[in-house]
Amino acid sequence: MKSRVGTTSLFPSQSSASALLSPLRSTSPMRPPDGSSSSSGPHGKHELQPEVVLYTASASASRRRGQTSADRCYALRALLRGYGLTMDERDVSTSRAHHSELKSLLAARGCAFSLPQLLVGGRPVGGPDHVRKLHQTGGLRHLLDAAPRPCRAFVCQACKRVGSAPCPKCSQARNKMLDHGVMEEEQEEERVVLFYPTQDVSMEGVEEQQAVVSWSNTIDVIGRELFIRCLHLVPRRDYGASIASLNREFNSVVRNGDIYRLRRKNGVAEHWLYLCCGNNNNPPEWDAYDPSTGRWIHVPKMPPSGSYFWDSLAVGTELLLFGETGVALRYSILTNSWTGLPDADAINTPRYLFGAASGGEKAYVAGGLDSSRTNALSSAEMYDSETHTWTPLPSMNRARYGCSGAFMDGKFYVIGGVSSTSSREPLTCGEEYDLNLRSWRVIDNMSQGLNETVDGAPPLIAVVNNELYGADYSENNDLKQYDKLDNKWITLGKLPVQSKNKDAFDMGFRACGDRLIVIGRPNNSTDEKVVELHSWIPDGQPPVWNFVATRPYRGNGILCAAMGC
Repeated sequence: MKSRVGTTSLFPSQSSASALLSPLRSTSPMRPPDGSSSSSGPHGKHELQPEVVLYTASASASRRRGQTSADRCYALRALLRGYGLTMDERDVSTSRAHHSELKSLLAARGCAFSLPQLLVGGRPVGGPDHVRKLHQTGGLRHLLDAAPRPCRAFVCQACKRVGSAPCPKCSQARNKMLDHGVMEEEQEEERVVLFYPTQDVSMEGVEEQQAVVSWSNTIDVIGRELFIRCLHLVPRRDYGASIASLNREFNSVVRNGDIYRLRRKNGVAEHWLYLCCGNNNNPPEWDAYDPSTGRWIHVPKMPPSGSYFWDSLAVGTELLLFGETGVALRYSILTNSWTGLPDADAINTPRYLFGAASGGEKAYVAGGLDSSRTNALSSAEMYDSETHTWTPLPSMNRARYGCSGAFMDGKFYVIGGVSSTSSREPLTCGEEYDLNLRSWRVIDNMSQGLNETVDGAPPLIAVVNNELYGADYSENNDLKQYDKLDNKWITLGKLPVQSKNKDAFDMGFRACGDRLIVIGRPNNSTDEKVVELHSWIPDGQPPVWNFVATRPYRGNGILCAAMGC
């Protein structure tokens, strides 16, 4: 007997799903369109009464309706396939009975005829848009879990094929039930039955034979490489909560990082913001924000460290933290856990208040104060998150600390800062590191006009689409863009948040994919216990900021880093 793997929804039940759940429990099973009852049929097959029905049209009929119709059918079929359904797919273009059945069901509820359509327990759920909305809110899982399902799929004994239309091999009507592991896709000449876990139908012998393929050997059945290629397009939010929790083998695939390597190779990336709104709590508490869904995910607590001030850096699938006492911690999304950096993985020169930026799986750091917190550094290093190794780079032309870093046009930039703890001379020059030439170039006046102070936080800068932006937290509270040709900063508009003490330690400014996110106290607000997040996607026009969220502020600075993987 085949067991069905259950999963727990990540979202609460939605009202739209709840409204559909109650009638499902009392609705009798659907019957075939010809009105016949469940019985044995030709070639030793049995008719099963499905609870989940997908009405579609053949590929040729969809093409006649237009590419949009074919795409909608494919998208809905692919979405439902991920739920492991036992589903009856009915082609209305080849069966008048199916066409009339769907038309009557929709007309009875005052709905216009359209394809594809999903029915659960004899009640229409809707088309791709509505089903996708239920899927995104978590309501589809509750809806489908409420429907009883047959546990076996049957095949035509004449040709051992599975489908919901007359068999092209033997011209005999086959059973109308498709198992959740078997889906049918049409090509130009013939129907091709594709097999997916967890179902395997024997092609040998006269008697019907069926072997169950469990989740535990799914990867062996379809091959590890193909399995990873399928998963690398799945949203990363599903890796830990859904996929890795299925069994040890799935967990291993997620944890070894192969999926993220393939995503990086194919240019697939989702950017999440990792945020710590104040570090009065020791250790600080972190949350992750997914802009695509608007969800907040709590990050596990950091281990006790003894440091009070931190520098943060996201690279590859890791979040690195460097404390003023020299301690360093690493959070990995592969294991969802924190670890201390062992000596073998430790940075060559401990530093604090340095400039840093990442590009792909590599990060670059430069400058900062040494472990004594009295000497400014000019040294630089590169970190490889795949090998967990640090490689020394040529030193900058000027030592500096309290600076910021940016990765733009394939080069690493270090901007602003102070020359030494004794003279406290603010530096307006920047430096550019060419990865190919392995050399630094000084850019005079690169940060002039952007928070020229020695008492504030490092410059708030971020790069979107190879354009450099800065948050000027001075009295004017402006958003600025760096003009590469004229080497100057251009004011674009105002920031929606402010720094209470005009030092920007209570502000954050990061690029998260194609958008800028700024964090700080609301303008014209006296509430010192909250900060707001606002985002804007640069479009060549003056900024129009979109409110994202309000978060509690615990004081003593904001830490934030954006991770794209």
